[in-house]
Amino acid sequence: MNTALKRAFVPLAAPLAPCDSDAPAVITSGLLPKTGEAYTMQWLNTDHIPALITLQNLAADQEIIPRDAAYFGALFATGNAALGIFNQFGMMIGAATIRTKTAPMAAFCAALATQDQNHSTHSIFGTVMTHPDYRGNGLMGRMIDQWMVYAHETGTVNLHARLRTTNENSLKNFLRKDFAIVAEGPSPEDATRTVYFVHRTLGPQ
Repeated sequence: MNTALKRAFVPLAAPLAPCDSDAPAVITSGLLPKTGEAYTMQWLNTDHIPALITLQNLAADQEIIPRDAAYFGALFATGNAALGIFNQFGMMIGAATIRTKTAPMAAFCAALATQDQNHSTHSIFGTVMTHPDYRGNGLMGRMIDQWMVYAHETGTVNLHARLRTTNENSLKNFLRKDFAIVAEGPSPEDATRTVYFVHRTLGPQ
């Protein structure tokens, strides 16, 4: 195991799923198509914050807005969620946040100002990180799929994300999942970044 992998190694924890505190830690499992390794997907909690920070540092070339421990702590404390993908050694190789306790959507994207402002019907997918040694295994697509399952389970109708206009791979992932670009402009968090705002409405299953 190389030095970068050793730095990112953390034992498997047993987080609580956001829907049900009695739900199993592992949501799904399988084999990664590129490496052939076994993986598991889990709901994360505060115990995983050090691993999230480590993964963020390793994935810095993905140009994500850096988050600190306080950000992730507040995310969990306010009832929001995060997904993590772990390899067969228990190392976190992918992660993403899911925010359902949101401010008015106009604060996320001005183009959404006329949409339903009922916060319980909106969910934002973000802070997507993939370990550089595990790219090309479809980790982001798997997390988007689980996000949509979670949205159906919680009755969420409107799904949103924003991504840099230069991030072609992420855009392809969203377009494959029937998201549409609804606006383009500066990021509300960093005006130097030009981003796409993407949206999908979920119908009943």
